[in-house]
Amino acid sequence: MNALRTLAGLLLAAAVFFAVAPAYADTESMEMESFLWEDSRAEVEVTDAAEGEKEITIRAENLMPDSMYTVWLVNEEQGGAAMVNPMEHGFMTDSEGNGAFNVVVPEEELQNWDRIEVAWHPEGAPTAEGMQTAFAAGLNDIG
Repeated sequence: MNALRTLAGLLLAAAVFFAVAPAYADTESMEMESFLWEDSRAEVEVTDAAEGEKEITIRAENLMPDSMYTVWLVNEEQGGAAMVNPMEHGFMTDSEGNGAFNVVVPEEELQNWDRIEVAWHPEGAPTAEGMQTAFAAGLNDIG
């Protein structure tokens, strides 16, 4: 009876491991370089989503409170940049300066870019006027 319980426990543990492990196997994350505030930090995570898609998640803390931020993909060689998901215009931080951004993009499109950047909009609107790069990370290192 004891051996049967041990075997059942091992089978259950193996089932849980194999069910959960794939969810974490294709996730890569890294700390983003900070440009504006010494105590601020942001992490970008790129995860396999559906077939041919990647999910990008950015978590940031100690930013300017109640402020607007947009997320950009940058191709340094070609000098181009594009806002990630312009329909949502990025994210707003809360009263403590914490914020998060999440989007799913085609993997093929993501391969056209070198970097991902988070821009602060001190004017409060997602426009280029006054925009400043707050964080950046190389996509080749995480995606």
